[in-house]
Amino acid sequence: MDIEQAKAHLRELVPEFAETVQPIYELLGWEWRTEDKPFIPSVGTIMECLYGLIDGLEEPPERCGTGGLSVEIQPANEFDACDNFILEFKLQHTYIQGEGGHSTSKNPRRQT
Repeated sequence: MDIEQAKAHLRELVPEFAETVQPIYELLGWEWRTEDKPFIPSVGTIMECLYGLIDGLEEPPERCGTGGLSVEIQPANEFDACDNFILEFKLQHTYIQGEGGHSTSKNPRRQT
């Protein structure tokens, strides 16, 4: 499958996926930030973001992401006979230990 066909498959998934994850942003109070002010993204804003991420994919396998969202194309290989088209909403807990001490982030990243 060429990259444009793969992108077309991902685009078909966007509306339903955006409608599914938007209430989660609201429930969590997970704000995106722009130059103006923080806001909780609407379904339309999430869709626009996902379409932009899909447009940014160049060659599989590749992943693009921002604001807790990511898109990925995984072509068929010796272990998986099918192409995989992935839209992902991710919450993450990060613990970083470095020279400056310890840092723990319990909240999802709140930026785009």
